[in-house]
Amino acid sequence: MIIDCSQSRPAKTVFNQIAALSCTLLFVFFFPPRDSFASETQALVLQKNKTLNNIVFSINNAKEIDSDAVSTLVVYEAINYRRRVLTSLVAYSVGMPHSFRFIDSPHLSDHFIAISEFTGGASCCIYTHVFSTSPSFSVIISGEQGVSFPAKDIVRISRDRPGVDHAKYANCCRPQRIYTYQLTEDGLQLIGESDD
Repeated sequence: MIIDCSQSRPAKTVFNQIAALSCTLLFVFFFPPRDSFASETQALVLQKNKTLNNIVFSINNAKEIDSDAVSTLVVYEAINYRRRVLTSLVAYSVGMPHSFRFIDSPHLSDHFIAISEFTGGASCCIYTHVFSTSPSFSVIISGEQGVSFPAKDIVRISRDRPGVDHAKYANCCRPQRIYTYQLTEDGLQLIGESDD
């Protein structure tokens, strides 16, 4: 026997009343409310998107209660109602819900975007990622520490000084060399370096 749930006429007979009840039970059990899918795990989810030159940078930071945070950065291009993924990153941070965040710097041109990644924990680190969206998508900097933007499209990166035994120094006091780069559509162009 086939029960047609699409009919909306009043239930006049006992058979129609049973059929209507069966359809209601089918709907309740097979189409639960949207919030019931997430009821097993309590999580804080924060999403932020930025679009530059039709390229979308989508950050999802998820923090499960009493657990570490898992964050994703997905960069994609929307073409004819489809998404072509250009790159993606996954970050795990200890106890922090904001692994990825957009860096709002007045010194970056419109076709550059910078994103910081925070790993948390006792030896917490901040990494910087810089992308270009013009003339085509490219990764300029990936996972670099000690990055700053002191002037228009200028990047300073602080790295361990070469030729020094860094085992003698605490992390806070290690001798550094500062590299200064010009951001270009083709990548980084070194314009200077100095010891700190």
